[in-house]
Amino acid sequence: MPNECLNHITIVCHENPEQLQQLHDNELNQKNHDILHKSEQGIIVNTWTSWNPSYEWLDALVKAYPQCWVKMNGKKKAVLRVYM
Repeated sequence: MPNECLNHITIVCHENPEQLQQLHDNELNQKNHDILHKSEQGIIVNTWTSWNPSYEWLDALVKAYPQCWVKMNGKKKAVLRVYM
């Protein structure tokens, strides 16, 4: 059984709220995502992954939604990454 890793993610998109809504609709409507807060310009979400944070998924988010700022804190280890 894998060790679950809690990833606390903050996503902000001040300049293009439509892009944030697209990110929400296309990426965050999965059962392993727990949306804690959603507004027109930001989302705070918890996700669970096996063993380690999904860095590939986060990199893909940044490339697919370039006007959004993504910050991830992982709970398994002391992990803090800021993507811009």
